[in-house]
Amino acid sequence: MASGKLLSTREVARITDLPESTVRWYQRQFAGFLPVTRDGRGVWWPPEALPILRMIRESFAAGLAREDVGHVLASVRPEPTVAETRARQIVVQSVVNRARALEALQEDVAQIRKDMRALPKPEATLNAIIERLARMENNMTRLHGELAKLTEQVAALANAQAAAATPKPKRFWKRE
Repeated sequence: MASGKLLSTREVARITDLPESTVRWYQRQFAGFLPVTRDGRGVWWPPEALPILRMIRESFAAGLAREDVGHVLASVRPEPTVAETRARQIVVQSVVNRARALEALQEDVAQIRKDMRALPKPEATLNAIIERLARMENNMTRLHGELAKLTEQVAALANAQAAAATPKPKRFWKRE
């Protein structure tokens, strides 16, 4: 197999001698450690995932619990790649940009409300201002939703990174 060739879940299962359902379960449980590519509903595995899958299988065979297997994977996981680091930076910058856009819209709404109080009450002007306010409120609502999603993604990335970097203390009551 060529080193750059992506493998289907079926091929990975055959190579690692695992049932396909187990490969999919490993992929869901240890998503932060398994480099997969999604193509619609399909999941494609690079050859680098094979040793990780074998390590997971061997850890379970040794009697480790799922969370302990995650700690084993975290202890041998390499530093984030340049692409992973860049992706995190892009997400953070996107959150910052959306937050700034939301603040600017809020300032615009406040200014319009102030201007409305100072204006005489011609109906055409008021209708135009009301329409503009409605558009701005819609944009603010949309941006607020996007900001919330991006904030969740950043928090999930930070939690995953913290979980991967923090070794779990050994339990004194467990047999080694």
